[in-house]
Amino acid sequence: MSKHASTLPIDAGRRICALGIGGLLGLCALPVAARGAMAPTLQGRLKPFICFDQARPAPLAGFRDGQGRGVNALSFYGEAVLLNFWATWCAPCVWEMPQLDRLQARYAGRGLRVVAVSEDEGGADVAAAFYRQREIRNLPVYVDPDGAAIKEYGWIHGLPLTFLTDRKTRVIGYMDGPADWDSPAAYRLIDAALSK
Repeated sequence: MSKHASTLPIDAGRRICALGIGGLLGLCALPVAARGAMAPTLQGRLKPFICFDQARPAPLAGFRDGQGRGVNALSFYGEAVLLNFWATWCAPCVWEMPQLDRLQARYAGRGLRVVAVSEDEGGADVAAAFYRQREIRNLPVYVDPDGAAIKEYGWIHGLPLTFLTDRKTRVIGYMDGPADWDSPAAYRLIDAALSK
């Protein structure tokens, strides 16, 4: 079995980032070969961003864009990706979406792709209606209505679940739960991923 096709072991080989002053900011030791230095991270609403001790290839689990075309991690090779699994019925997800939209606008043309993948069973129509209602303008619609992609990434128990990959589709770490993605701490995390 290809290592690309295996589920990311979220509980294995990880290190919780040390929290900084006030528990809002920490540093996370990333693998020397893959990162070469310390990278900033952020504290989510419930948990901190967790960096893997070693970056690992993103699973090649597929999901679909708003037109029904198949997409996977390799579709974004050359860009850092903030991959967010969410749903319209998830209150913390709804809270995050405007922030993710602003984050994509802020980093447009700078090598970051925010990929928000809806887990709604209704598919692209449900996600597109939500985008219109909430005025989400910078994020394309992506869907995983059968949950195959989120399971391949290592879904634990809830949403939102967000992964950060570098430009070579290696997963750097993840956030289990909501975070303030439109914040200086998030910008530092994204900038570190883009610099590698």
